[in-house]
Amino acid sequence: MAIFKRGNLYWYAFIFNGVRIRESKKQRNRLEARKIEAARKTQLSKAEVGIKEMKKVPAFVDFQERFLAGVSSECAANSKTVQFYHDRVKQLLKYPPFKSAKLDEIDLQFVADYISYRRGTKRTRAGSPK
Repeated sequence: MAIFKRGNLYWYAFIFNGVRIRESKKQRNRLEARKIEAARKTQLSKAEVGIKEMKKVPAFVDFQERFLAGVSSECAANSKTVQFYHDRVKQLLKYPPFKSAKLDEIDLQFVADYISYRRGTKRTRAGSPK
């Protein structure tokens, strides 16, 4: 465990599983650099035993924007495929729980509830107003 100063910034260096780790986190405060070093060691230890940090799961409403942008970039801009996905996402968002659902909350029960909801609604064309 070594904290050293290079110019105005503190660096840390240590050996983890036979590999030398030497990094700077752009710290000018020695105590903060030591805290960051300890956090980095913890992160490496957790990864070694298979504990990974949970990534933030996006809401469906946020993800659909990225999804539709990806579809548009992969397909011709005015293609029927792009229109198909836009229409389907628009239809999904008519179901109120989809607006607040996180992607990891969408499971078989969620889909079954959506199907029940759709069976109880009047059918309209996806592109036309209700």
